[in-house]
Amino acid sequence: MNTAIQQHNWSFLHMVNKWIIFLCLIIISIFVSGCNTLINAKDPFHANIGLGMNPGVQSKNFEITVPAGKRLVIESITARTTVPDGQHVILHLTTTTSGRGARHYIALKDQGAFPTFHAFTATGTVRIYADAETTIRFSAQRSDGTGVANVNVVISGQHLPMP
Repeated sequence: MNTAIQQHNWSFLHMVNKWIIFLCLIIISIFVSGCNTLINAKDPFHANIGLGMNPGVQSKNFEITVPAGKRLVIESITARTTVPDGQHVILHLTTTTSGRGARHYIALKDQGAFPTFHAFTATGTVRIYADAETTIRFSAQRSDGTGVANVNVVISGQHLPMP
């Protein structure tokens, strides 16, 4: 093959490679820009719920209303409860989506007895939905109403526009 043709082919391939690289950079730029838009579009939410139960009180509730035009997506739940030794605790959230309610139990792990209380904790990644203008109800119930009990829960996630 003659040198002029080889040089022309090399020049053509070099130019094509430049265009391919250029197009790849544009595609990557669009993808990254789209990802950043999705990441930045989040409307973060968190609630720190503290429920104290005095002697004689066996259960307590806490309610949060989802704003109009938004759907709440709960993505993380962390809980810590302390009760008198020998007592147990049940925690759950009730949410509504598409007109139907659902109860979501929070699995607690026994952390053992301390000098003045018994502790249970939970940490978990979840995906729980609640529609606009519905009420999320957090409930705590203990096995006995004697002594003082404390429940602390943090839920976090994001608000999304309702479709």
